Amino acid sequence: MGNLQPHLRDVPDFQHKLWDQLFIMSDFKLDADSPFDKPSKEILEAKPDPLSYPQNYPKYRFYGNNIKTMIDEGVKWKDGEMKEALIYTIANHMKKCFLNWNKDSVTDVVIFNHLFELSDGKIDIRNSDEALLDSSVLIRPKRKFVHKKSIKKIKYENGNANIIPSTLSSTPPCPGNKLPVSLIFAFLLISETNKSDTPGSVSNPAAATPPSAKPATASVAPPKAKPPASALSSDLTITGNLSTTGDIQIEGKIKGDIRAHLLTVGEGATVEGEIIADDVVVNGRVIGRVRGLKVRLTSSARVEGDIIHKTIAIESGAHFEGSVQRQEDPLNGKSEVKKVTG
Repeated sequence: MGNLQPHLRDVPDFQHKLWDQLFIMSDFKLDADSPFDKPSKEILEAKPDPLSYPQNYPKYRFYGNNIKTMIDEGVKWKDGEMKEALIYTIANHMKKCFLNWNKDSVTDVVIFNHLFELSDGKIDIRNSDEALLDSSVLIRPKRKFVHKKSIKKIKYENGNANIIPSTLSSTPPCPGNKLPVSLIFAFLLISETNKSDTPGSVSNPAAATPPSAKPATASVAPPKAKPPASALSSDLTITGNLSTTGDIQIEGKIKGDIRAHLLTVGEGATVEGEIIADDVVVNGRVIGRVRGLKVRLTSSARVEGDIIHKTIAIESGAHFEGSVQRQEDPLNGKSEVKKVTG
């Protein structure tokens, strides 16, 4: 057993552990002389004594113990707008806890009476005219996972594409300028305000270093790095023309002409206008003429318009309605027109 784990020989009490494990593996039936005390089966199988935990028995257990702590802290606050906001936030949280325990609706009067009882009569809003949040707001159904590609849907009307963003429910604000529950726990846990140190000025060692002498021969400037492609996100809609000497990645909706070096139309993007670029890759929808030295339509592309190109590649599954024109200089020039529908 020791040879199986030679690296453990330097561990303290290694021999003692080996002998104990040997007796345990034999179900304590091994009769052998050991340099250590033989372990006892009764001691090994004995269960530890249960630990004593502090037990709280609140009257309304569905509220939990933290509600009582929050109420006691709210009683200590001075009267004013902050205390009133805290009280109504606690009441809303109590209503939410009540609905989690009992899915049926609960009236505000019940919550106000419980708050009065748990605060020993120190918080009384039973005659208040302000209502708590509605049950449908406090208890919302769990939202199912939405795939990234289904965040925006395309609706076709009369041959035009309108991008409609899917509605995602958001948490409504608390009425009456109420404090969120997270702020309540922050008030309970934070006893002192931490003062941040004033950030010191960062010294610039390069500025303190005297400039080196200029060499006699003129140095050659390094070539400039190619700037990254400009990306237009899926939630962006632009009306107007775009022009750049760099690359553009389009994921949103553009209404206007575009001129670039490399233009990539994303799968969920829509371009309504003329495209002029050295390289054009279409994964989404284009309504208008396309001019490019290299034009590639992927399987998800939908193009409605003429394509003027030097080289073109159309993958299986692409939708194209228009004419194909080949030119040596497609950005400027004339060519013969071939009507293609696919």
